[in-house]
Amino acid sequence: MERKLTIQFGVVKRMKKEFDYYQTEVSEREKKRVDMINKELNIEDDVDEHKYHIKKHNELLKETYDIFLISKNKYTTEVDTLENIYNEVKKCDLNIEGNLLVDVNTFIDEYYKFM
Repeated sequence: MERKLTIQFGVVKRMKKEFDYYQTEVSEREKKRVDMINKELNIEDDVDEHKYHIKKHNELLKETYDIFLISKNKYTTEVDTLENIYNEVKKCDLNIEGNLLVDVNTFIDEYYKFM
């Protein structure tokens, strides 16, 4: 059971890293989108080309946001699995390394603070 908990904890940490990456990516792309929209064009700038770039950036932002939602759902699912394993371990009162249980418990608590 300790091995199962350790593996699932590793999976959840990886999923958190992926979730954080896409969350950052979405916010950076949204900021860039706002900057592109608010950019003052010079006389020599091509308005149609600028609109085209904004349109393409919006498509990219939508794809990134969709991937972000997928990673969020996977992250939530994996945390639920980790929590179930953790509760099973606590219920059965298995002899598992104390640091692992503390780390998992802390991680789950942090998850619920921010989600």
